[in-house]
Amino acid sequence: MKINKEKDVRHLLNIIAPYTQEIPSMKYKTSIEENIRLKMEEIQSKYGKDVTIVISSSNRKRAYSALEINRIIELKKAGITDQATADEVGRTYWAIVYKISELRKQDLL
Repeated sequence: MKINKEKDVRHLLNIIAPYTQEIPSMKYKTSIEENIRLKMEEIQSKYGKDVTIVISSSNRKRAYSALEINRIIELKKAGITDQATADEVGRTYWAIVYKISELRKQDLL
């Protein structure tokens, strides 16, 4: 089985958690927080304590305001890089890349 969406994973784990809690050797399978903690420890021991792990979720997607869209258009027309635009607007680099692509498809850029 393959599930990519964080909300779908949590839903499945909530369904099976009562059953896996009764089997000690399976308990780790439904504890997302514990698995994240262990993975963070592993990564930080390998790469250092300054590494930050961010869990991606579609729930964190924020709509762009008209002000943000206008600012992105202004910055791109002025030749500002995507990374500088992302920093200016307070978005991630890839969020800006995708938004610029959308704006181009809409003939706004």
